[in-house]
Amino acid sequence: MKLIHALTRVILGASCLLSASAMADFVDTSPEQVSYTFSEIAGPSSITIRGSGGTAFLGFGSRLDQIITGGELDLYFSPSPALRARVSHLRVYLNEELMDVVDFQQDGANKLEKNIRLDGRFFKNYNQIKFELIGRIDQECSDASDPALWWELGSASRITLDVRDIDVANELSLLPAPFFDARDLKNVTISGFAKRF
Repeated sequence: MKLIHALTRVILGASCLLSASAMADFVDTSPEQVSYTFSEIAGPSSITIRGSGGTAFLGFGSRLDQIITGGELDLYFSPSPALRARVSHLRVYLNEELMDVVDFQQDGANKLEKNIRLDGRFFKNYNQIKFELIGRIDQECSDASDPALWWELGSASRITLDVRDIDVANELSLLPAPFFDARDLKNVTISGFAKRF
């Protein structure tokens, strides 16, 4: 009986050590920032939103070996000169949570910019930024599909993410990660290998 109790203590002790080791694989490290222009995410052209209620989307992932703790958008945009200032605006959502509203003053300038903070609580493994145009032209009434209702987001607009690296468990089940991560927007670079043709 004493032998059984002793073996039980050994097994439980080993189990605790394994649990502690597994947890250590996911301890985060010092924070850093990663940044993408809209052209890196959606292509070289600017993004045009047409019609009141029209939407545009940007999708991006969170790397397996990183946790996103926050971020910001630097928007460069051109609203249609036909839009009524103070009434027309752009709603910006992160994963269906409203982050901010972009309005403008019709002062003759057709290129504007705004910085928007992104709340770290709403980031997921896969993320979506939604832009929704609410536009009016006439004071009395306005056709939501009027071609004069548009808002253009410049391809130089940028999203910057605050991330923390985490140590991922050394498991074959995670392959092809960390060599390839489908959620990573950056080009894959593997050093230490050379191939001759």
